[in-house]
Amino acid sequence: MAFNLRNYLPADYQVGPHDCIIGRGKKCTQNPGNKRFRAIIQTTLDSYSNAPSKAKKSEIIMEVLSQVKADNGVGFVKQADGGRYIQVEEAASRIAIAQAFRDVLSGTYKSSKKHKQIRHLERKNEKKSQEKSATTSTSSGCEPVSRSIFFSEDVPMPSLVGISAAIDNTSSDLMKPASIHSVLPTSTSFDRFQLHDILNETTSMLLSVEMEQKQGAEEDWEPLPVQASDDIFSKLFTAFGTAEEDSLLCSNPFEPTPLAEGNNNHEFPLINAFAPMAA
Repeated sequence: MAFNLRNYLPADYQVGPHDCIIGRGKKCTQNPGNKRFRAIIQTTLDSYSNAPSKAKKSEIIMEVLSQVKADNGVGFVKQADGGRYIQVEEAASRIAIAQAFRDVLSGTYKSSKKHKQIRHLERKNEKKSQEKSATTSTSSGCEPVSRSIFFSEDVPMPSLVGISAAIDNTSSDLMKPASIHSVLPTSTSFDRFQLHDILNETTSMLLSVEMEQKQGAEEDWEPLPVQASDDIFSKLFTAFGTAEEDSLLCSNPFEPTPLAEGNNNHEFPLINAFAPMAA
């Protein structure tokens, strides 16, 4: 807010009870003229907030300025750096009155002093949080993670090679199903419960499941019952039988055909026909 330095009041001027001092601090807040000005703002607050246009709000601001200047012709004053007071011009006085309305209506106007302070604080906190997150991410990438977080110093960390060797070399007679309840720690041993306990119990459970699957597969397979006294090839030969063509193939082709037993002439008609000639 600019002020005209040509409006200096006399050097011996004393602020009266109706003068409104523009500024900050206890001196401005406790001044009787400032208290009177705040009372005028409260009485015209509803009219200003419900004004339908900016022109109507400007009229209300001019009415407030007239009430401040009613008792004397000074109205709003400002103390310069040297301690001398300056009479504030009408334009600057109207700006001060409008700002006073916005400060009271801080929930409606974002240009109020309260909103400005809140936004300034939010931007400041956001900048600090960004700087902190950048510093944390940089430092976390350089620092190694200590193994003492997961394992105690007196217990060695289990090796994956040892776990796989234990799975291959463990006999089925030594393996027993592990109870799921043994994995979870009790309330008394929770403080001593470490990550290596979980790995050991998990290994036992995996071995138990593998052995149970092998035993189940062996129990499901059963050989077909075969009687020792019977010959399976003879059963197959009897079941399929012997074909007539197979018997012919099995016979010797050079073996002479055997004659029928007996010498019945009725069985050989050609012999009976040539019998008289032979006689």
